[in-house]
Amino acid sequence: MPDCYTALEELIYTFGGPWLFGLLLTSLLILLALVLSVARMKLVGVDELPGPVPPQHSQIDHSFPFLESLNEVLETNRVEESQSHVHRMYFIGPNTFSEPWQLPHTPSEQIHDIVYESAFNTFVDEINAIAAYQWWEGAIYSALSVIGYPLAWSWQQCRRRLKLQRLREFVRSEYDHACLRSCRSRALYEGIKV
Repeated sequence: MPDCYTALEELIYTFGGPWLFGLLLTSLLILLALVLSVARMKLVGVDELPGPVPPQHSQIDHSFPFLESLNEVLETNRVEESQSHVHRMYFIGPNTFSEPWQLPHTPSEQIHDIVYESAFNTFVDEINAIAAYQWWEGAIYSALSVIGYPLAWSWQQCRRRLKLQRLREFVRSEYDHACLRSCRSRALYEGIKV
């Protein structure tokens, strides 16, 4: 009587038996983990990884006095303003299509004295508008959930990464920190970190 193998056993014995198959499978998983790690580093970028920030030395042309005074502001270390952060703001919500991330409109008691409340509310409105999902994004997610959940999950992760990228770009480059009361903090773009 011939040996009857299941499809999995046939695959295992095609690659030389259980020990060799296990070794090949382990090697393949390690190689895949390395490739995905490198791909993540390429996609995330070096500037977004945590780590020490290299010092920036700027050369100032002394023929322009306003640039020199700005340099003095940049090099001044005031303990009460720049040596520590005051408060960390967290989003509320699970970041799904039905419940996107949101920031609360009322400033917390830790930052109430250092921000203008109306400008802070404008900042929160802009952040919440960027974090909100469009109706069609949720509709595509619902349709993909019916077809196959892995597709819907991938769509949701893709949209989440895009929202996070847009939020980072807004806070880094578009927002001028107008809600801060300190002129120095506004000039240096420091104070509120989201």
